[in-house]
Amino acid sequence: MGVETQIQTQLEATSTLTDEVSTRIYRYQRPRDSALPAVTCQRIESEIVNHATGATATGWYRFQVDCWADDMDDARTVADAVSTALSGWSNTDGTPSISMCHQQSDTDLTEPPDHGDDAMLYRISQDYRLSHGA
Repeated sequence: MGVETQIQTQLEATSTLTDEVSTRIYRYQRPRDSALPAVTCQRIESEIVNHATGATATGWYRFQVDCWADDMDDARTVADAVSTALSGWSNTDGTPSISMCHQQSDTDLTEPPDHGDDAMLYRISQDYRLSHGA
């Protein structure tokens, strides 16, 4: 199971999050016109650890998790639930083995609406750093 699947599985297993978003946890992008609140997640960087003879089986991933809602208070509720699910999380039984996950940032953003109406979408973007092994 790749790291993307592990993250999605961890988020889907967190009842404080699914109480807010149900099954609306997507990879990469939220489907157009999908219900809110929702979560999207994606790997945005991989860092490979090298030594004198080449790459090792360990490294770092940076993941972005976006929490979407119709207002900032709902987006914050979802973001707090995501933070609870991922901060300090590990999965040493997975492949790759995740030895730690730490939140690196949290940014409040607004987005234009899906349609031409005046309703803004609210998004809290969080970055996480994950240490992995073989």
